[in-house]
Amino acid sequence: MNRPMNPLRALLERTEARRRYAELADTLDVTFSNLAKTTDRDVCGALLDFAANFTSQLAEVHTAAWGPEYDDQGQSMEFALMGQAALLRMVAATERAVTGTAPWPDPAEFGSEASEAEAAAWTDLARTAEPGKRAVCLHRLRTLVAQDWGGQAAEVLVHLARIEAGRAIDEDPPALRPYWQVRVVIAAIFVALAVPVAVPGLSEAARAGLLGVLGSVVAAAIAVMWLTGGSRGSSSQ
Repeated sequence: MNRPMNPLRALLERTEARRRYAELADTLDVTFSNLAKTTDRDVCGALLDFAANFTSQLAEVHTAAWGPEYDDQGQSMEFALMGQAALLRMVAATERAVTGTAPWPDPAEFGSEASEAEAAAWTDLARTAEPGKRAVCLHRLRTLVAQDWGGQAAEVLVHLARIEAGRAIDEDPPALRPYWQVRVVIAAIFVALAVPVAVPGLSEAARAGLLGVLGSVVAAAIAVMWLTGGSRGSSSQ
């Protein structure tokens, strides 16, 4: 018979999972930010592969950090993140096809798992380096792949389309996605609450004082995020 996990141990393990999740999410945002700042297709392909790897790791730690989460269609967030990772790798492959560093298969070779329209859209993406045309292809693919991967997974293609559209008109890169920013703040709050509980030998007054200090730090972090990124995030939607 399995014994229930000690509540303190469960709290610490979830806190560690959320810390790791926040770390990965922050690295992923930096990767997307760097992607938006380059026009070198070889570099784009490498950054997309990095983003795919970080997203796969987010999928692995998601349930431990946040528990099971499902969208309106009943698909788990873990499945959505794995789908995002797969789509990022597909877009990376089109970047390598554009530069000629890797061949792109004929649409007829895609097999039964991809519809004729989807295979044609991926092939169009692999045959153009022009940002405006790539943005159009990515929006088209978002609609097509959502049928199999779900809307949350396909949403990553919308983010990539915005980056390509920005390149087409030479505008500033899109702001970091608010979804990750909110997760990072929640993880920080969780860590702040867990630290006083986990430190042994503290009096009630000391715990209360430590909670107050950590609460002030978290509040300051939220304020900085709002002033430096929150308004950009809301205006980019």
